Amino acid sequence: MKVCVIGLGYVGLPAALLIAESGHQVIGVDVNLKVLSQLQEGKVHFEERGIQSLLERNQSRLVFSSEVVEAEVYVIAVPTPHTADHKADLSFVEAATKSILPFIGPRRPLVVLESTVPPLTTEKTVRAILENSVARHDEDFLLAYCPERVLPGNALYEMKNNARCVGGCSVAATEAALAFYDTFLVGSLVGATAREAELAKLCENTYRDVNIAFANEVDAVCRKLGVDSAELIRLANMHPRVNILQPGPGVGGHCIPVDPYFLIEQFPEEAHLIAAARKVNSERPLRLVRDLMSHLSTGTVVVLGLSYKPDVGDIRESPSFVLIDELIRLGFIVRSWDPHVCSAHSSQVNSKEEVLQGCDAVVCMVRHAIFLDDSVFLNGLKEIPVVMDPCGLLGMGQVLVKQALHTQR
Repeated sequence: MKVCVIGLGYVGLPAALLIAESGHQVIGVDVNLKVLSQLQEGKVHFEERGIQSLLERNQSRLVFSSEVVEAEVYVIAVPTPHTADHKADLSFVEAATKSILPFIGPRRPLVVLESTVPPLTTEKTVRAILENSVARHDEDFLLAYCPERVLPGNALYEMKNNARCVGGCSVAATEAALAFYDTFLVGSLVGATAREAELAKLCENTYRDVNIAFANEVDAVCRKLGVDSAELIRLANMHPRVNILQPGPGVGGHCIPVDPYFLIEQFPEEAHLIAAARKVNSERPLRLVRDLMSHLSTGTVVVLGLSYKPDVGDIRESPSFVLIDELIRLGFIVRSWDPHVCSAHSSQVNSKEEVLQGCDAVVCMVRHAIFLDDSVFLNGLKEIPVVMDPCGLLGMGQVLVKQALHTQR
């Protein structure tokens, strides 16, 4: 088949490459000319295990372009950010859908939305745009929603092997989408309606956000009582039906800190717990700053890690930037370092050796393997007067550490 994938980011590009690997002819479309130029030169524009070699293997079945073309299947995988007041911005989805309009007709192409969206977007936004050209669903096109389930750093494996929910706007659309995804995925495929698939995606990530918020609140209570939250959680998890997560520095990435707002926006009277959890997690970096200030009122603070999770370069919604900006606002000098991230913030320095020189405090925000594997660097942390370790880099729980490492020598 000829497949047009619109949006070549963290979801669209891996999808395009896996589709090409299965033998389909793929046209990858993006509005970012720099991204297109890199891909046309055979270079991937973000860090992801195995993706460069997959691109190189499938050059003959791939075309990268800024223009949508006629195809049998269209996959929309464009960003769906939220605005400053946490409303869904569907402009990219709308633009991508409109670009397909000239090719709706007798060939009845399958259109699949993969972008994470508020409930009913597939039916009330995408379908409405496609039918605006006097085309009709089932007669001139088939429309379905199929959200991804991927973990950055292992995206190709998870995209190919995880179970997927496929929801069509009709039985025929669901069947067509199931047949298409079955050509390049290994994981089980489950048919549903479009709104069920949309809501399932949002609930998956909202569930995780709520559970992380509970762990972070447990940590806050433990701090008030002078209790080690790591030990407390270990004791509570001895119960056979309790599994409290470990607290951390906040929640990042494009899914967990964003998706709950799509539910809060549409269902404010029903989503009280969801809204409270979002508030806890979004304020977590600010709480860390307040804790730090109980030990340090001025000076130089080092932030280790800028990505939102270990061993990747993805900085979307990273809590590190909230923490850094707040420290700078309060008058601290801030230096940061992340081996996976380049030129994301003015506070960045070039090496971990440089970053620790003459600092007064360190906040460990990301548990990168490169930090853990360097004993000399970890020993260097022992000389810092104040160390905060919300990510567990030093294996000392989530509490503020002041001179604690010195006492362990």
